[in-house]
Amino acid sequence: MPSVYVGTYGKYNDGSIAGKWLDMDNFTDEEDFFDACHKLHKDEEDPEFMFQDYEGFPEGMISESHIDEKFWEWNELDEDQKNMVEAYHSVASNPEATLSEIEDCFFGVWNSFSDYVYEAFTECNEIPDHLQNYIDWERVERDWSYDFMIAEMGKNYNYGVYVFSNH
Repeated sequence: MPSVYVGTYGKYNDGSIAGKWLDMDNFTDEEDFFDACHKLHKDEEDPEFMFQDYEGFPEGMISESHIDEKFWEWNELDEDQKNMVEAYHSVASNPEATLSEIEDCFFGVWNSFSDYVYEAFTECNEIPDHLQNYIDWERVERDWSYDFMIAEMGKNYNYGVYVFSNH
């Protein structure tokens, strides 16, 4: 659950970090969020908000003085979509990708890339039992890795490996 500690530069410059943690799920959009920030710091005439700490945000969507407008779209996604988007951005070099573009290149989540390779290969190719041991799965995996982006996610994602097309 994304949340942010909102203070102001004015208070900070006066030696105070007075503010409050705001749960971002409580706001429908940017305007609603900033209305709450203004109410929180109504003791200042024109507060300049300072996001002093945060948690649960995808990398690059928040800084000390800015919340990216893409955050509001991301925050409306379900948990699986959020995980997919975060995994994609951890390995892709396209920060402008839309949800539709990410979904189009998403192949799924597996325990390992090896599991994906084996399942996808055997799904497309019927391999007779007597030939199973002749396939060098490590080389197949290595060759396929050039065509895919593989995001190995940690405990927050049940240690899944997210597989995306490179094309």
